[in-house]
Amino acid sequence: IDLVHRRALELAPMLDFALITHNHDDHYRPEFYRALNRVGKTVISNFKKNTGVKDGKGICGYTRGTRTLKLKDVEIRTALVDHSKTMIDFITSFEIHVGNWLIYHTGDAADEAKLNPSRRPDIWMVHPYCNEWPITKGVNKFHPKLAVPLHLNEFGHPRGHCRWTWADGLRAKADAEKAGSPAIVPVWGDRIF
Repeated sequence: IDLVHRRALELAPMLDFALITHNHDDHYRPEFYRALNRVGKTVISNFKKNTGVKDGKGICGYTRGTRTLKLKDVEIRTALVDHSKTMIDFITSFEIHVGNWLIYHTGDAADEAKLNPSRRPDIWMVHPYCNEWPITKGVNKFHPKLAVPLHLNEFGHPRGHCRWTWADGLRAKADAEKAGSPAIVPVWGDRIF
């Protein structure tokens, strides 16, 4: 999800698919998208057509709304959410079903009103500071089994502007735990499971 890394192109052949929440350069790189298409991998986004893989209804990965896609043993439900009061329906949230697990990635969503998972998420991946609502509102609404604050130390953002620290992540973790959800703050290279 939103793989932006200096060596991302090397990963393209190894990935089954990629999910892109929105068209900002700290979440999407055109060269990575093109590399995935070249090797026939599905890319799901709300702004680019996926030329790599087609389903029976046309282009598999492009979506501008609520849609359910099945990729091998993974089911992905998409929904559009706001990034801010002026960027309406700019973000795609992803509800990812793998076996009995539900991973809910809400990207840079601005509020919780349009975020409606089909059931209680096992893992809720959230950007805790890009929104106008505290992480506690999401915990109270979704009751995730595990909250995971993401998008910390984002070097794609200028220093002093929208660059959240590990301390910010630990504050979000503490807030989620106070609201009743276990939480972790992953660092680069961590694996959730």
